[in-house]
Amino acid sequence: MSTEGADEDATHEVDAGEPIEVGDLLDDPRTDVEALCLCALLWSAADTASDVSDLLCSTDFERGVYGELFEVITAQVRSGAPHDPASIAATLTQSGRTGGHRGAQLTRALSSATIAGAVPEDAMRANRAQEPPPGWASGQRLVGDEAPTPSA
Repeated sequence: MSTEGADEDATHEVDAGEPIEVGDLLDDPRTDVEALCLCALLWSAADTASDVSDLLCSTDFERGVYGELFEVITAQVRSGAPHDPASIAATLTQSGRTGGHRGAQLTRALSSATIAGAVPEDAMRANRAQEPPPGWASGQRLVGDEAPTPSA
């Protein structure tokens, strides 16, 4: 195959500092416990998210990209800023962390965690041993609904 006439600016360099991981393309967030954890954290009320943030750290995640995303979410939680998926996406964008391969990994991890399907208050329910709040039996909640307050 001839390269005559090929655009000299069309060369592609591989950044050796950002290897493609096997999990980049194979994980199903519905069965990935780390994505489910982040999903529950993203959709949880602030007090629950704060409790989870106190219990875990980024090194508890096997996949570094999930640990990195956890750090972004918990920074939002600890500062009192919104920690919903749109706010986290805005934070990643504003901090310049969405470019390159790692940026693609972070945004893909956020997308996966956002749609993984975890029930938000399940993030701490196991520690509280309580019944689900009324209306949450199906595990569904519409975006924008106020999180129900669990009964004592």
